[in-house]
Amino acid sequence: CIIDGFANYGVISFFNITVADTTVRNCGSGIWIDNAAAIVKGHVEHVLIEDTRGLATPNFSNVGVLAARNATVTVRNSVVVRSGYGFYAELTAALTLENALASRSAIGIFSNAGALIRISNCVVTDNTTGLQVAIGSTMETFQNNKIRGNGTDVSGTLTTVAQQ
Repeated sequence: CIIDGFANYGVISFFNITVADTTVRNCGSGIWIDNAAAIVKGHVEHVLIEDTRGLATPNFSNVGVLAARNATVTVRNSVVVRSGYGFYAELTAALTLENALASRSAIGIFSNAGALIRISNCVVTDNTTGLQVAIGSTMETFQNNKIRGNGTDVSGTLTTVAQQ
C-alpha cells in the first residue's frame, strides 16, 4: 500500500490498528495512534515513512510515527527518513522499536512528557539529535543499538536494561 501526499496524517487511528507493508510519503505526518479514553494498541511492521514535513497539519506535524496518551505501539522492521521527529511518544504512551531506522530528521527518536520508549537493534544516524529523552519520560535501551553520526547522539538519560 502507498499513501502519498496527504496534507495532514497518512494514517490516524484512535482504535487498535495494524499497519504493514506500507509506504507513507509526502504527508504532514506519517502514523498517529492515540486514544484519550481507553487503551489502544498499534502494530507497525515493514513500513517506510519518508518526507513528513507538516504541510498543513494542525497538531503533531512532522512526525513519522506518533504514540500518544493511552497508546501501546510496537514498530518492527520499519524506517523513518526526512521527518521532523522520526519516532515520538508522549503522555502515557508506550512505544517499542525493534529493527528500526531513524535518519535525516531533526530528532530520530523522542520520548516526551511521561512516555516510555524501548529500543532494540535500532539504527539512529544523520539526525540533528539522535535520541532525546525529556524530563519525566523514559527511554530504555537493550544496548544493541547503533546511535552514531548525529549532531548530538543522545540528549537526556537512557535507561539500560538487560536482554532476557
